[in-house]
Parts: sequence; C-alpha cells; structure tokens
Amino acid sequence: MATIQEVAPAPWRMNLVPASYGGVRFHVEQQGRSGGRRVVLHEYPKRNTPFAEDMGRVAFRYQMTGYIIGPSYHEGKQALMNALDNQEGATLVDPYIGTPRKCICERYSVSETRERGGYCAFEMTFVELGTPGNFPEQLSSQHQLQGGAQTSANAAADTANTQAALPEASPQAVVPSP
Repeated sequence: MATIQEVAPAPWRMNLVPASYGGVRFHVEQQGRSGGRRVVLHEYPKRNTPFAEDMGRVAFRYQMTGYIIGPSYHEGKQALMNALDNQEGATLVDPYIGTPRKCICERYSVSETRERGGYCAFEMTFVELGTPGNFPEQLSSQHQLQGGAQTSANAAADTANTQAALPEASPQAVVPSP
C-alpha cells in the first residue's frame, strides 16, 4: 500500500506516519481530537463569583474518517472491523500525532458504494482506554457467597468456643450479714 509521502512529498507530509488500529493499517481522510478538563462549577446564592473546581483531565477522544482501498480491500475491511469490535481495545496510531495510544472504539460505521468499487469508508470514534481507577477489585458472586459463609462459620465457632471457656456460674445462697 502506497503512503501519502510517496504520492505527494511535502514537508508536513514527511512527518505523517501510517494510521492503524490493532495493527490494521488504513488511510485517513480527516480526523479530529478533543480533550479538556473536567470542571464542576459551584454557584452560590447572593454571590456574584462562581468557583470552578478542576476534577482532572477528560479522556481524549478521536474521530476519524478512514478508508481502505485496493483489489483486496474486503480483507482489510474485515480485519479492521474485527479490531474495532475488540472489547479490550487496541493501539491507535494517529497519523498526525504519531504517538501510539491505547484506545477502545466507541462506535464505527462502514460504508461502500457501487460507484467506488474496491473502496470502503469508515467513520470511527475512539476514546482513550486509560487505567482502572479507584474501584475495588470485582469478585464473582460465588466467591463472595463462599467468603461470607466462611466468615459467618468462623464467627459462630469463635462465639461457641468463647462461651465454652467461661466458668459456669453456680448459684450461691445469699446470706444476710448480721
């Protein structure tokens, strides 16, 4: 597959890298990125000045219009669709940035027309995958149930052992003192 640098060399084009997702290469017609900050705006009664609280960076989002072209484009189309459907995400190489990022495809659409044989276009939206946050490790229901049952059994056994170790109180006659 010919690259844009081979077709029309220009200084800015020399910095472009081939676009790919999950190792599947495609051409990019247009692309866009969005980012920013997560901000909570606090507005108070009888106060003219709000307070904007920064809650960290938003996840990067990428929108791309890409295409695959050639006599065997359908093989590339199927490979890209399989990569886009991967639930664990994959590495996205944006041709304008060049730095690979781990992303997951939120949605995509593919279109083909009779007039453009051997060509398919993709509209793709990616979001930065990132790392797990502050969530505790998820456990299966069976594991939680077994753990809870074991904890209850241990507590019952400890209670029984504690009560068995206590000396039995014998009733004593109360004798009034003279």
